[in-house]
Amino acid sequence: MSIYLDEKNPEKHKPFDDASPDIVAYVRYLEVIAGKSPNTAFSYYCDLRNFSRFMKRRRGLVTDDTEIKDIDPKGLDTAFWGSVTKEDVYEYLYFLNSECGNKKNLRRPGGWPVFTAFMIIWSIR
Repeated sequence: MSIYLDEKNPEKHKPFDDASPDIVAYVRYLEVIAGKSPNTAFSYYCDLRNFSRFMKRRRGLVTDDTEIKDIDPKGLDTAFWGSVTKEDVYEYLYFLNSECGNKKNLRRPGGWPVFTAFMIIWSIR
């Protein structure tokens, strides 16, 4: 079971404290407004948290030799997410395929199109 799932209440998550506030807000939106299951929301959370790590390295916010797992995924703001391009996403998918050895089980990370729309709406508020 995930460390984020509350074992006594599996439909609830423990606080997501290792991602940017925008990602946490999106995960809460998925659970509360969109009615996604905790497992779906958690999968989106993991995908976006790992994408955050990748983007920090890609944009030079950490050194190129920093291991992805060692990068703190927090600290990316709404303006940063607005600057993410289609090429960034493609590079991340390439990274997953080549460097992570995720060839056999490569799946499109969940939630990006909806996360993008969510961030646009969020920034308008």
